[in-house]
Amino acid sequence: MSFKQAWRYIRDIEEHQMPWPTMFLAFLIIAMATLSAAA
Repeated sequence: MSFKQAWRYIRDIEEHQMPWPTMFLAFLIIAMATLSAAA
């Protein structure tokens, strides 16, 4: 998953007003995916 895709995904979540814990979890997953892709 590219950073642009991840950002779009986060904006999508914000628009649907998901709770913060869900948003944090999604961000964590995206960060993990980005790190593993960069490694």
